[in-house]
Amino acid sequence: PTLISYNTVVKACERSAKWEAALATFEDIKGDTSRGPDFISYVSLCGAFASASLWEAAVRHFGEAMDLGSSRSEAGAVLFVPTMRACERAWQWRAALKLHEELLGKGFANLRGAVEAASSAISCCAKATEW
Repeated sequence: PTLISYNTVVKACERSAKWEAALATFEDIKGDTSRGPDFISYVSLCGAFASASLWEAAVRHFGEAMDLGSSRSEAGAVLFVPTMRACERAWQWRAALKLHEELLGKGFANLRGAVEAASSAISCCAKATEW
């Protein structure tokens, strides 16, 4: 299988809230493809974690993606969205604010996804009555 086909499966798992299958497929990407996962793989995986409110897993894989170089591109900005959504769904307002500060610190405030990420941070704080 190609990276594209793997990513399609991870995305389908995200959309059907099958985080275990998404993670298993993601691990297959790491073992089967010569390049390893790309930012699309990480975005879909973090989205699957968000569907299950697994904020710690989302933040861990977000960090892994940033370490692999996604932090220097618009792709990095897009990755904030599902990760912050995972924090929002789990009411982890401190983690959401930390991610939002990181987003701003990297200069991603004007890139695609930044508004949605900020909205997730605000929503998370509101749900936890931390504003």
